Amino acid sequence: MDTLVTNVGAEPGAKHQLSMFEGVRNKVSELLGSGVELGACLTVTIDGEDVVNLWGGYADANRTRPWKEDTIVNVFSTTKTICALAGLILINEGEVLPYDKVSKYWPEFAANGKENFEVRHLLSHSSGVVACENPITLQEMCDPYEEVISRLEKQPARWEPGIKSGYHAWTYGYLIGELMRRKTGLTLTDNSKALATIWSKYLTISDESKRILSQDTIDPIYKEQTYGPDLCIGFPVRYGIGMGLKGNGNTPVDSWLPEGKICFWGGWGGSMLINDLDRRITIAYAMNKMSLGSAGNEAVYAYVAEIYKALGVPVGTTNGKI
Repeated sequence: MDTLVTNVGAEPGAKHQLSMFEGVRNKVSELLGSGVELGACLTVTIDGEDVVNLWGGYADANRTRPWKEDTIVNVFSTTKTICALAGLILINEGEVLPYDKVSKYWPEFAANGKENFEVRHLLSHSSGVVACENPITLQEMCDPYEEVISRLEKQPARWEPGIKSGYHAWTYGYLIGELMRRKTGLTLTDNSKALATIWSKYLTISDESKRILSQDTIDPIYKEQTYGPDLCIGFPVRYGIGMGLKGNGNTPVDSWLPEGKICFWGGWGGSMLINDLDRRITIAYAMNKMSLGSAGNEAVYAYVAEIYKALGVPVGTTNGKI
């Protein structure tokens, strides 16, 4: 049986005590013990307070290194939530506005018909600047940074912005990062607890004096920008500004998330970040055993079902069965 370290509602006076989420702890322990998980961590905050913080299993395939509280793991595109947050902070501070032209801050981006592209198009994967037009090597993508930026600003987009989506798998960080650099001089340079803590403080905490994003910034996150088959990943996605949104039954998350004002994003293999604004919940999950699902994996579906079961909230049709 793999070791599961538990810290669930352990602080004196915590609003949500361990007993509420015993089912979550049991499910994580079960999946680690059965081999469904190799190593994983799961954090849940409610109104900014940690109520679940679990980690366990192993950090390596040979099961020689225990997963620790500060184990770092590749979460792939869940990192895009940090890029999105960087863009939302710029909006929150009035540095940029969602409907501003990108070229207002990054003049070179206007080349080749992109003069009317807006900040929201970059944040919502609807700009059509989804890849470098010509082949590029991994070395060129990583060093120098300016090589990719120069290519993206010179090339045309694949479609008119805001009409449809195409997941900016490789360009999102460059586009948001360069927008940030142009405006602030800073560049974009993280485990589940860090993701949950960051997003709960910015979005799902109810006390506006403690929440870092204003309501005026939060509302556009949940405003639909595009909804339909994503031209790059092939299945329906409903995009808000910076995050994905629960759809109307035909997106990959609809069968296992509850109803309500929910935004999310995940990474290849299964890692996932979920913000439930109605219930003030942030859920973050990372693991090292890769899955091939389109959004999340069977483990996170099961964990989400247990989390909402503890709160008396029904989830979608899969009901987290595993």
